[in-house]
Amino acid sequence: AVRTETHRYIRYADGSEELYDHTTDPHEWHNLAGKAEMRGLMDRLAERLPERDTPEAGRPRSTP
Repeated sequence: AVRTETHRYIRYADGSEELYDHTTDPHEWHNLAGKAEMRGLMDRLAERLPERDTPEAGRPRSTP
């Protein structure tokens, strides 16, 4: 997930996405990810995501 002063963008391992505008929806009830006009913002925020997922806190890491 990436958070700015106004938005939170989430991309899950399965590729699904969520986007919330905290100026109008502070409780994250309205996912804006399906709106075509949000694609540019989502793409810009996605650039800030790490290239690799990190292990979840508390879960043991698997060894290669």
